[in-house]
Amino acid sequence: MIALTLFLGCFVALAFAELLWRARPPLAGGDRRLATNFALAAANLMIVSMVPVSGVAASAWAQAQGIGVGHWLESAPALFALFLLVRSLGSYVLHRASHRFAPLWRLHRIHHADPEIDLSTALRNHPAEVLLAALVGAGCALAVGAPVWIATAGETVLAVIALWAHANLRLPAAIGQPMALLLVTPGVHLVHHSAERGECDSNYGDAFTLWDRVFGSYSPPCAPARLGLGDAADADADRLLRQLAWPLRR
Repeated sequence: MIALTLFLGCFVALAFAELLWRARPPLAGGDRRLATNFALAAANLMIVSMVPVSGVAASAWAQAQGIGVGHWLESAPALFALFLLVRSLGSYVLHRASHRFAPLWRLHRIHHADPEIDLSTALRNHPAEVLLAALVGAGCALAVGAPVWIATAGETVLAVIALWAHANLRLPAAIGQPMALLLVTPGVHLVHHSAERGECDSNYGDAFTLWDRVFGSYSPPCAPARLGLGDAADADADRLLRQLAWPLRR
């Protein structure tokens, strides 16, 4: 409950920040788009709440079974850092694979079909992809074997940073550039949502730029000529039922 309250509080704070320091003007007729994004978010929340597959649940089981490398670490800060590293690496690998392999891309492209990027885009994911991400998160949690409170704190931190990365915010270069050395900023992640596939296939990190830099997929912030997937995708981007059925289409 505390983690959810913190996440919602950050969402509200960032929503106000978007109103004050918006980087890009909203597209015309955006109400249906927002309704679609939040409907997907609601569906995903219901599904995840009914399926006990998460990093937190997996951490509880790992602790009970004595599984994970974390049992050899006595330092809570070191264990927290390890959880963040392993969990963010798992997300990076899945994200990059989702751009590489067609079956995964059919799920992930629902997220990229949004022609506008803001806080609601962070919540726009196909339910099947959310379940897949939960399985990856559970695997990372089992590998680490961190206490539940560390897993909860880690998942919350990563979720808030991913939310922030999608925010439609204008950051001064003096702030954004140093921050991008570690964190995925809105400017860094905006490149990933470019309609140009060369730009889209970069900056896979959800929270940290570390893994993109290590594996050579980092691109510096720039202003994409267009966001989303293009004309054919834009026509259905704000239609919920078509988005849910889109993975069945090639």
